[in-house]
Parts: sequence; C-alpha cells; structure tokens
Amino acid sequence: MISKRNDSIGKKVVRCTVIVFACLMIGGSTRIITTHAEEASNQAIHSLSYEEYQEQIKVEAERDKVSASMKSDTTNADVMRTAAELAKGKENVICENVEALVPATMIQASNAVSEKDGIKLSAAPVAGLQPIVLNEDSLKNGQITTDTQLAWLWSFSDEDGDTLLNRYLGGFPSAYYLGNLNNNIGFVTQFSNPGHYTVLYQVMDTSGELSAVVGYEFEVVPVENYQVFENSFTALNEIQDYNVEIDFSEMNTAAICLVNTGKSLPSMTIKDAAGTTLTTMGGAKRWFFINKPAPDATSVSYTISVKAASFDSTASGYRVMVGDKKDVEPMLSGLENTVWLDLYTETLGKNHFTLYTPNKDESWYRFTANGTMVFTLLTYYSQTRFQVRDVNDLTILFDSNDSANADVHKSKFCGPYNYAEKARLTTTIGQDYYLVIYSPSLISTEAIIEKTMNVTVGKPNMLSKTTTAYATSNIRANSSGFSSAVNISVGDNGSTIPRTAVADNIYLKSLDDIKPSMIEYWRVSVPGGTSWYTSKYFFLSIQIGYVKDATTNKNINGIWQMSVRASTSGSPLSFRPGIYIDYHYEIGD
Repeated sequence: MISKRNDSIGKKVVRCTVIVFACLMIGGSTRIITTHAEEASNQAIHSLSYEEYQEQIKVEAERDKVSASMKSDTTNADVMRTAAELAKGKENVICENVEALVPATMIQASNAVSEKDGIKLSAAPVAGLQPIVLNEDSLKNGQITTDTQLAWLWSFSDEDGDTLLNRYLGGFPSAYYLGNLNNNIGFVTQFSNPGHYTVLYQVMDTSGELSAVVGYEFEVVPVENYQVFENSFTALNEIQDYNVEIDFSEMNTAAICLVNTGKSLPSMTIKDAAGTTLTTMGGAKRWFFINKPAPDATSVSYTISVKAASFDSTASGYRVMVGDKKDVEPMLSGLENTVWLDLYTETLGKNHFTLYTPNKDESWYRFTANGTMVFTLLTYYSQTRFQVRDVNDLTILFDSNDSANADVHKSKFCGPYNYAEKARLTTTIGQDYYLVIYSPSLISTEAIIEKTMNVTVGKPNMLSKTTTAYATSNIRANSSGFSSAVNISVGDNGSTIPRTAVADNIYLKSLDDIKPSMIEYWRVSVPGGTSWYTSKYFFLSIQIGYVKDATTNKNINGIWQMSVRASTSGSPLSFRPGIYIDYHYEIGD
C-alpha cells in the first residue's frame, strides 16, 4: 500500500458529477475555456500581522461591497487540467510492477464516459485509461473504500504518427490526486471521502488535435459500517420519521448522529419500540448513545423523528447516521458533513460551539468570505489545527500546521480555553471557502473527545479585562487650571497585557490618600493621541468610547498623559496618579 499523503483529504463524502467542458479551436490550437470563478480559485490566502489587519480593514471599509451576483457555483472539477499542472510540487509515487496488481474490476468499461454524456468526441488521437487497485486489502465487499488507492495507467496512440503534446485530467478535485507513477506510466488517486466520482482523461497531439475523453464513474464507500439517512426540509415544523433496526449482536453501544448540513435548524427525537422518548436534541452536530438493552438483544427497533425547528429554503439539508459507538467520530466528520458557518461579529455574536474536538477525523465547515477576516479556534488541546480550502478543487490555501505559521499557535489570552489557533487572513469577498479542523497527531484513543471548541470566522473574537498603571512622579495641581501632564506607561509588549487591548472606560486612581472632592476635572491623552478626553464635573471616570467591531478604538499600550484641575477645597494638590482601565482584547491576541 502507498501511504496516504498529508495533503489528501480526510474521510467522507464529496458529490461529483460528470463534467461538461468546452474546447475552442483558434488558429489550429486548442484552449480549455474556464469561467471567471475558476480563474479566481486557488488564490493565495495571506496571513497578516495585527497592524496590517487594522490597515486592511480600513481600506475595505472604504470600498464598495462586491455584488452577490458575482458568485458562481462553477467548480474546478469542471476544468480539464494538464497532468503536469496536477503533478507540480508532488513527488512521484513509487510502485513496482503496477501492471501485475489487481485490476479495478468494479470500475467497468460500461461506466466509461462517452458522447452520450454531452462530451464531443474527436477522431484522433486515441487516449486510454486503465484503473488498478494498489491495496486490495482496502476493499470492502469488493467495493472501493476511502482507504483504497487507485493507479490509473494511461496510454496514447495516433494514426497520423503525431506525437503526444499534452495529457489532461479532470472530473475530480485535485486534492485526491496523489502524484504520477514512477516511469510516467500513469497517476495515483485516493478518494478519501465516500461518494460518487468521475475520472476523465484526454490527450492532445502535436497537431493540436484532442482525443475523445475517456473516463469512468464509480462509487467510493466508507471503511466503517453505518446507516445514512440524508434529506431536506420543505417547510417550518416539518417532521420526517425514520424507523431503524440496530443489530446489537454486532455492538454493545450504538450511536445515532445528527448533522445540520443546511441553514435550517433540525432537532432530533429518538423513541424506542414502546414509544418512550429517549432524547430530544438539536444543533449542528449531535449524537446519542444507546447501550445494548439486554445481554441477548439482537435486532432492536427505534424511531428517529427529525423536525425543522427553523427553516431556510436556500439550504435545508441534514443527515442522520446510525452505527457503532466506536465509529461516532467518522459519522460526524468529513466533507459530506459540512456545516455552514455564519460570519462572527461582536455585535451579533455567531460563535459556533462544537461539542467535541476532532481527533482521528476532520470536521468541515463552509463560509462565505467578506475580505480580510480573523479565524479564531479555541480549544483545550495543543494538537488542534485548521485549514482553509478552496471549495472548487479542495486545494489547501492555508494550513495552521505549516512550520511557517508557528505564530498561529497561541497559549495566552485564551479565555476559559487552554489554547487558540488564530490567524488574520485575506480572502476574496463573496467567495466560499471550507474551514477544516483536524489534529495532525492522535489526541486520545477514545471513540470521541467530548470537549467543546469555540469557532469564529469574521471579526476578532473579543473578551474584556482590566489593568491598573501609575505614573512614576507626582502630579501637582491647583484650582486655576489644568496641571502639567505626567506620563503613565501601560503595556509590557504582550507579556501580561494583550497588544490588541483597546480602552473602554478609565478611572482615576491614586497611591496617596486623596478625596474625590479634591479633583474638579481630570483628563487623559491616549497613546499616540493629539487631543484630550476630559471627565465630567467631579467624575472619577472617563468614557473613551469603545465601539464593537470598529477599527477606531484606542489601543491602551504605550504612554498615556494625565492632567488634573484641583477643586477649590483641594487646592493645592500633590499626589501619585494612576489609571484603572476597562479594556477589550482579541482572544488569542
């Protein structure tokens, strides 16, 4: 068996269809036509510093929003790419005597894509493609599984005697492409999500002629054994029932899982054969365990009712899985169990709380980007990482596990959590992306780690805190006017005070015994500021003016200045002043 590459996709479903592509003949040359959305895909996602993020947000605030009409559902699976393009940056797969391995007999020639699928055929040259199973032990009941690696042996011939100019591959996301076989006799794939797939192959000769497209459609099944019920709602409060049989001769504890793949909100009620309600639950990803009801129990009946607690006609899908407890994480994981993420703002909230931490498998989410955004993943485990992937061909655009992104891993200012994965990234406004949460190393041998995570994509996830700082010298004031200013230094380069901390309210403090009646007015200037914030008459507080989700808030780090006007009863006045600051900061800083 050829080992699974790090850039392949974790288990679960991708729904691919037979593609239709267009070829345009111009002056004897052949070009593959792509759409605007295809050309825009795979654009690099850039990581920004805090200062760069602040500047970029200001720029985007002045820019007109991109019209939603510019969105496209066209995917890069609809584009034939050259084999050289797909192989770029990937090592050849070493496999000796591949021709002698097991032919993929489950992929029959009758399944080959042909002209009936709407793909125009050419007379010459001739392309050939033969699928071979590289790891026969990965098959399940003769079916291709998510662990199966397939070699595709390509061939070329031309009656005119022309030689090969280019090979083209398509029909499937490039993330499933592992690399070319040694000796350039073909390529290798591993479809690590169950579902229906297409692999297409075409060649071009030196005369610019394209061959007929050859290819195959086939099914990939999960390694695990579990039942899947996939459906969608048509109205609010609609209830859909499923009668299931659980074979307890094969397991001691069963798991029933619910995943919300749409934008409606499903709730699930489970009842036993007597009609007794065992549980009612709802959310993005939920599960319920049922222990073997009796030592001699075999097949036991249950009813699962799924209700549309809220309804969104644009996306109302959900999935119910029933299987062994040991497979509960795979049942919740993978591309087919993608959950839609609302963009987070401090004003509206939209925190996404998971009830488990991905361990052996990947947890997938989808979101629509709005430009420069902050990704914050709060977790109890240092192993947790995240990727941002292209929705078209599943290419990894950003991976927090890359050595170049070591600054993404945070262990300070994480609120109630132990760790944070946090990055400020540039994205394309209006374009959809996948967020994939995973662990590159095993955290636990348990079936599922029932520890919550907090996931936000959008604005920075904020918390509040306080700090106190004092001047290094006394301030001397009288009632005739404001005193000379003294300096108060705040911050320690992120050691105990976050570098992202911005002021809300501040309060006058003193190391000496002074009464509030002694101070008529006081004022401060924020670090880098050119104007004063002045208190109300005999008030000990000043409101700096924190605004949620704004970039105009005042950072507390740096040198503050303070000036005081004493009251008549307090004049003259000398004391060591300080400021007590209520501030907000970005979680993970």
